[in-house]
Amino acid sequence: MILFLDTNILIEFVEKRRYSEIVFTILDRCSKSDCHLYMSVGGFYTITYLIDRHLKQEGKSNPERLEELKSILKFILTICDVASLSKEGILSCLNGNEFVDLEDGYQFQSALGCGAELLLTLNKKDFANADKSLIKVLTPDEFIESYFQDIPCY
Repeated sequence: MILFLDTNILIEFVEKRRYSEIVFTILDRCSKSDCHLYMSVGGFYTITYLIDRHLKQEGKSNPERLEELKSILKFILTICDVASLSKEGILSCLNGNEFVDLEDGYQFQSALGCGAELLLTLNKKDFANADKSLIKVLTPDEFIESYFQDIPCY
């Protein structure tokens, strides 16, 4: 199975937010199964910025901050591959009316580009008008319930 992670899923995990435990459970379980994880290159940029900002707020010095940032990003790359977005994918978003937030459209197109069967997001409503015949859109709870029923939801 190919599972695409919306940027908010990885941010939840990295910043240890409300759903970080269930996201960890999904990432851990997927690493032990035939599930292949992808994220968008745009999401990677966003996560880089947010982690760096957080480390700056902690008062980390430049060399220390950069090494910690690189370490976290390398860890993320052990979890998932990075899907690119083609010019055609971008134009599909710009020419369509499915997405109010173009960034969500870019995520959807990135998921299509890597052959994802499922798109995991915390904001399912952002994908309400997306063609669900192309990719199934699920929240972490729905994913656990549908694919890993033996794991309790948090």
